[in-house]
Amino acid sequence: MRLFLLPAGAAVTPAPGDEFTLGADETHHLTRVLRAAPGAAVLLADGRGRFLDGELVAVRGGRAVVAVRAVRDDPWERDGPRLVLACGLVKGPRFTWALEKAVELGAHAIRPLRTGRAVIDPGEGRLGRWEAVVRAAAKQAGRSLVPEVHPADTLAGCLAALPGARLFYGEEETRRESPGGGPDGRPTLDAAALLQDGAAERDVLVWVVGPEGGWTDAERQALVAAGAAAVRLGPHRLRTETAAAAGLVLLQAVREGRARRG
Repeated sequence: MRLFLLPAGAAVTPAPGDEFTLGADETHHLTRVLRAAPGAAVLLADGRGRFLDGELVAVRGGRAVVAVRAVRDDPWERDGPRLVLACGLVKGPRFTWALEKAVELGAHAIRPLRTGRAVIDPGEGRLGRWEAVVRAAAKQAGRSLVPEVHPADTLAGCLAALPGARLFYGEEETRRESPGGGPDGRPTLDAAALLQDGAAERDVLVWVVGPEGGWTDAERQALVAAGAAAVRLGPHRLRTETAAAAGLVLLQAVREGRARRG
């Protein structure tokens, strides 16, 4: 069944018996594209981790009116650990691609990063466009939660906003060195080791991706000081958006392992 979202900014999730009005785009898709008539079942999400079983009761003033029949928590979204992608900004549609895949791969929040070797000004209004991309991707993926997109920040600002999180970052230099060590001699994790890391016991897991030019020395030192673990993603150089997806696949596996253990 097609998933619909409550209007953006809805402060309270409707309770069973409540009625609410869908936005213009959702109304068009429900009544014109799907040709739903009053009495049709409608599956909705509140964007915060709950599904709503609804019924189309009328179309008034060109807007679909839906009655809520039941509200269901989505444990997969509301249980921990939460996944966060902190991703260096890249030009053009590649960052949009990274946002879409982050949603599909289970990120609960996305933090765009301004990094030292990728001088990109996201410009006015970009946050709103990112939020629209993420909202559309959440609908397509059938998620009950729309990931939060934060304003672009420096790495230092991002790390300060995530106290207590378990941090992992892709270290491009590790592919040029020995497979087991980073450029400063510290051990790095491969995919198998990451799955045994015990990270699932944390409430928040963060995958940090830098620019294709690599981290600056100051940024790498900040990651080390924050306790971030370097992860080796194989022997080849990855684009930023590819590294973002690859890391989230690993963290999603960590999360699924915790869910299986109960």
